[in-house]
Amino acid sequence: MSVLVGDVIVKARNAFKDPCATLFQPTGVVQLTPTTVTGGSLAGAYYYQVTWATAWGETLPSPEGSVNISGAYNAFTTSFVPPPGATSGKIYFGPTPSGECQYVPVNMSGPTVCSAPGIGARVPINNRAYLPDTDGSVNVNQIYNWLNSALVKMGVYTGGQLDENGVAIPSGSNEFVVPGWWFNFTDMWHDGWVVLPERAVFTWMKSPVSGVPGIASVWKNANKQVLGLWPQPSLGQTTTTLTSNAAMTDTILNVANSTNFRAPGLGMVDGEVFAYSSIGGPVYPNPPYLTGSQRVATGANFLHIVYGTLPLGLSAQQPQVGTSWQTTVQTSNLTGSTFDVTFGTPAPAGGGLVTWTVQGVSATSTYNVLGNCVRGMGATVAAPHLAGATVTYLNFRFRGYRIPTLYTPGQATQEMDLPPAWDQALHHHMLGEFRAWEQDDSDAASWFQTFKSECEELKGMQDDPTGPRQLGWVAPFIGDSQNLEELVGTILIP
Repeated sequence: MSVLVGDVIVKARNAFKDPCATLFQPTGVVQLTPTTVTGGSLAGAYYYQVTWATAWGETLPSPEGSVNISGAYNAFTTSFVPPPGATSGKIYFGPTPSGECQYVPVNMSGPTVCSAPGIGARVPINNRAYLPDTDGSVNVNQIYNWLNSALVKMGVYTGGQLDENGVAIPSGSNEFVVPGWWFNFTDMWHDGWVVLPERAVFTWMKSPVSGVPGIASVWKNANKQVLGLWPQPSLGQTTTTLTSNAAMTDTILNVANSTNFRAPGLGMVDGEVFAYSSIGGPVYPNPPYLTGSQRVATGANFLHIVYGTLPLGLSAQQPQVGTSWQTTVQTSNLTGSTFDVTFGTPAPAGGGLVTWTVQGVSATSTYNVLGNCVRGMGATVAAPHLAGATVTYLNFRFRGYRIPTLYTPGQATQEMDLPPAWDQALHHHMLGEFRAWEQDDSDAASWFQTFKSECEELKGMQDDPTGPRQLGWVAPFIGDSQNLEELVGTILIP
């Protein structure tokens, strides 16, 4: 069951006796008009009241009105202009004054027609149509500060939330800012190739080296996190545009051209990150590419590269080339297995290193679809998008443990990006913040300790269920290795 940001706020504010503001109770008698519809079964006098609602409950009812359905009429109808903040409404009706015992939902976008008995229920006796993004004794900005403080502490106590995200890195970029804040990076890829997290000392600092990155290092870990790649990526940013509107539940995105996207991969449109596993059709595997490096002698300004043969059914794109010295690079004479490279500046004294990649793509695919999408990845929220929106390939992808998503006023109706049961503890931390605000430090400390204990119980929920495990050479048949002797000839399964 999904939990909204407002669910946590309402629960916390009710706990410290500072409830949110609510929608106003309707003040005027709503006019219902008798009508005739096919199959209608209403007849006689009806008494009615109207309520409005948010995701957290209903207002008190409006003053009672009455309508008489007789003659050729067999239903009633009315139209509403919902008040700001209302997400739904109900018309309660019954055969006697104060005898409203059933309701029909209000049509929020057009006329409401009722032609048969409704859903059994009585009018509410309390107004619980809460508006979590409003002030109480404590203003809403402070409430969100307390909520975010609880989420950060929850991340610290549990070790973080397992997730993945990506970044679009320009060609030649050495350092870049990572979205979010991460406790631990467990896995990384650049353009589908595995990148190893290593200390910065493993980075070559003499001169730029362009190619396929193999090492990632953390350069800053403070108000923002900065990573560096080595070698610097020769693959530049890739973008396209949507060719049709995309609903928030669509699993296929139609784009102008996804030729330079790789699958499986991550993309971003209007700030929403999504995963996709196919290009140009329902199932399209990641096209393989060949890569290599060669040294050239001092003064060389030309290189002939033989890259072999791509798998059957694949054709080559324009190859990408990087060098260890600053120069312009031009490629030409691409064949099925070779191409030429010309350097604008000859290789320096001692020679230079040239790295290259050749991508293979299917000659029969139409590159206009990103398919099998999972929407709302990387702490973002699935949303609708309009045709023409820019879609970006996130060529650096990473996985690890991060601080839970933080929220700002106005996001009460947004679904919280948390595992099951994690939301239950948040209001205890917020209650502690409220007691501290009241200068009741003893009670505040007690609630903070309760929150910490609850987080410790949740900690194991984010352990990676896929490993690690150690298997001895006969262990697949008898169980896990128990000692060093059994690890001789071991296969390590991550």
